[in-house]
Amino acid sequence: MITDKSRDYYIGASDTHFVMMSFDTKTFQRWWQTKIGAEVMEIESVYTIAGNIYEQRILDEIFVPYRNEQFIVGQLRVNLDGRTDQEVVEVKTSKKPYTKVRTDHWQQTQVEMFASCLTKARLVVYKMEEADYEYIRDIDLDRLKTFTIEYDEDWVLNEYMPRFNYLTFCFNEEVAPSNDGFNEWKGVTDGY
Repeated sequence: MITDKSRDYYIGASDTHFVMMSFDTKTFQRWWQTKIGAEVMEIESVYTIAGNIYEQRILDEIFVPYRNEQFIVGQLRVNLDGRTDQEVVEVKTSKKPYTKVRTDHWQQTQVEMFASCLTKARLVVYKMEEADYEYIRDIDLDRLKTFTIEYDEDWVLNEYMPRFNYLTFCFNEEVAPSNDGFNEWKGVTDGY
């Protein structure tokens, strides 16, 4: 659940798709401006608000015992929707039919598992209807889809962490990230 308006300094699990995209895109550069505190990204919309409300109700419905825990590892800040003793539980709401795990959701759960030291995640997706945005309705279990995601340590350590570490370096050195800068930095540090 997104409740903290201050999105600067830390890189969250929900930011993983930015970490993994080209550093030279306008989308990345705008996101980077929020990390250094130079710009505020508007995150509130009717969809975000409804998603946050339904997220908690879905966690109630599927009996998830631990909620809204935060794990901080250096500049990585991970806010879990929920977890059990065995798995991370990530809840998404979607207006569109959800038939397979999206890449950005897979990547986010990988970082959540890394930070929480768990090796399994359950992605729960709730198919929203237009009326769900107008007023709060009971959870319709027939609209829930569940996907199991296994931890991929190789991806986290060899794909994500070098890019995350580079962004931490850029933040600390007050330099703008770029693809060329990443390749140069990676060549010098081997990504760590």
